[in-house]
This record gives sequence, structure tokens and C-alpha cells, in this order.
Amino acid sequence: MNYHRKKKILYAITKSNWGGAQRYLFDLATNLNPETVDVIVALGGAGELKKRLETNNIRCISLKKLERDINIFKEISLFFTLLSLYRRERPDIIHLNSSKIGGVGSLAGRIYNLLSHRPAKIIFTAHGWAFEENRNKLAKTIIWIISWITVACSHKTIGVSKHQKKTRMPWVSHKIVTIHNGIEPATYMRKEDARKKIIENIPALSAYARTFLLNPETPWIGTIGELHPNKGFPYALHAINTLTATLPNIAYIIIGDGEQRDSILQYIQSKSLHGHAFLVGYIPHAENYVQAFDIFLLPSIKEGFPYVILESARARIPIIATAIGGIPEIIEHKHSGMLARPQNSEDIQENIRYMLAEQYRREKMADALYRKVTKNFGIKNMLEKTWGLYRTVLLKQKKNQSPSYSTSAAFPSSRNPARE
Repeated sequence: MNYHRKKKILYAITKSNWGGAQRYLFDLATNLNPETVDVIVALGGAGELKKRLETNNIRCISLKKLERDINIFKEISLFFTLLSLYRRERPDIIHLNSSKIGGVGSLAGRIYNLLSHRPAKIIFTAHGWAFEENRNKLAKTIIWIISWITVACSHKTIGVSKHQKKTRMPWVSHKIVTIHNGIEPATYMRKEDARKKIIENIPALSAYARTFLLNPETPWIGTIGELHPNKGFPYALHAINTLTATLPNIAYIIIGDGEQRDSILQYIQSKSLHGHAFLVGYIPHAENYVQAFDIFLLPSIKEGFPYVILESARARIPIIATAIGGIPEIIEHKHSGMLARPQNSEDIQENIRYMLAEQYRREKMADALYRKVTKNFGIKNMLEKTWGLYRTVLLKQKKNQSPSYSTSAAFPSSRNPARE
């Protein structure tokens, strides 16, 4: 009998682009010790996440039926695809990320466990509740029911913020544990170099706009994120449009790509904002460019515990963000940053004015946030708490299954134990 069999973890996520949930999965998957843990990642598409995982020798399985939007026939097909995958791979832990894969994947996991002699433990990470998105009441109710079923079918649910733990989930809330996202120290590009690189990536930039952006007196307000309705870009753009009447030297830089690209460009054109608002597009490793900004702005209407806030804090950039999800657990208003009400352009305007009024004020808030993030939200803390959860759920296996479920050799050993 093998008393030290490798543990197998199957991670699954809906999309393979690069965002917060994808970075979270990447950090978990690439920090496990390959000598003691076998890692597999099932994902939709062949985007940046898949490329980075494969570069780190992580085995990936692309699921063709996996899409963000709900389609009942595709969900049924996905269910059987996942069930077949579980039976083939026989994982010890199924760790699901994102609402779509969480719902179908947890249900398939429970059916698999009924059929298996070696059932898996199911963990779901909620990177923000999908029913908090800007939808009609019926859609929110349906998504809440699906979310509740996901938590019920999972052995444990990780909420990346305390806000998620507090969300009303009757009879299953005891399954939710809070583990904040964390990041490792990073080296960011110098302000001048970052600005030049960003300017090089702005399409069809006029000579006048280039001179305007290179002027050291031009304050840069920046956002990095997927161009998705959840990110609240219309409210930021409306605020910038209003501000230019009295602050004609400000520039708003958006780094990212997504489904709202065309509507953002149309708004910029319709308001003649092309001299103040600039859509850069997707830039790999965009977090390295945050020091280009004088203020980082996150106008989202739905968030979990955004990495981009942690990255900007590490770079000592003052931040304005909406008071949603886990953001108020990071930022204290007027002490370590500014908080605006979601979907409120007026609040965003006022916060920008307040920050731009005094450089000392911005620096003081940025320093306070840097200290808090450095102390409380490091990657080491996130990894150790997650490995601890893995140990806990595995040790709850029935005693008669096999002594090979000892986890001492697998967790928290990591590839890079001293990164923090």
C-alpha cells in the first residue's frame, strides 16, 4: 500500500483570459510542490492563463463547452464532460473558480462522489457573488439560487472577502470561510518609462496628444481591467467628461480589452474626449505599469477582492475605488484612499478633485495603504490558509479509506516557499 501517494488537485475555471480569478488560480497552481501534488487545470478557451500555466509545466485541459453565458443545452453537455473528466482523473480535491463552473462543477462532483470508491472533496472559490451584478430582479433571484446550490454542493466555499461571508446564505453559511487574496512583492516600471511604454501602445495617437501626455504637469488617472459592464467604465468616463470643464489638463488612461471596447470608443468620440480619455487596449503584465498613474481609479459596480487594488497599493499609487465587495476591507475612506458610491459619477468627480488638490494628501493615503497591504495581504498568508483548508477537508475523509490521505508531505510545501 502506498502511504504517500501524490495528492491530485483539479482546478477548474470558466475563462482562460487574464483577470483576478485567473491570477488567483495561477498563484495556487504554480506554488504547489510537483513532487507531492499532481495539478491539473480545466478551463475554457486557450487564453493567457493557459499559456502561463503551460509555461510553468502545469497540465491544462481545454473544455470546449465552457462559456460564461448560460445555455441549458451546453450546461447539460458540460455536466457530462466534467463527470467524465472527474472519473478519468480521480482527483482528491476539485477546486472550482467562478460562478458558471462552480454550479455545474459542484453538482457533477457530488454525482461523481456517489459513483466513486475514492470521492473527492469539492472546494468553490467565490470571486464575488454573480447575483450582485447589475441585472433584473428575476435574473438575480435565479443566480442566487444557483449560488446557494453551489455552496450547498461544495464541502467548503472560500470567500475572498468578509463581505461574502456576511451575504445571506441560510443553512449553508457555515461552509463559507474567508481567505483574502494576497500578492507577492513586485518590481514596477519607473513612472517615466511606464508612461512612454503606454503611449507607444495607444492606437492612432496624434502628435498633440502625445505631447500632452508626456507633459509632467498632466495628471494621469488610470484604470486597468477587462472592459466588462461590471467594471463601471461609463461612470468613470462621465466623471472625466464633466471634470475637463474645470480641469482641462487631466488624462484618463484605460488599459484592457473586452466586450465594451466599441461602446467606450463611441462615448469618447461622441463627447469629444479623445484628447483626455485614451483606450490603450490589452497589455501583457499591465500591473507592471501602474506607476505611470498619479491616481488609480476602479469604478466597478461589482468586485470580489481585486488584485489591481493590491498591486496599486504595493506601487504606492493613491486609489479611488467604489465601496463594493471587499474593497472597504482594504481601503479606509480619506485615510488610505477614497471610496465612492457605485454607479455614481458625481462621487468619482469629487474624489478626483479632492485627491488632485494636494499632492501631500495623495502621498499620505498611498503610504497608509502600502503599509496595510504589505502587512495583511501577502501571498504567503493566502497560500498557507488555502493549504490549511486543503489539509482540513482531506483529513475528514473516512478513516477506512486509506492512510495515503496523510497530507503532511503535500501541504503547505511549495515551489517557492520564501517568495514573501
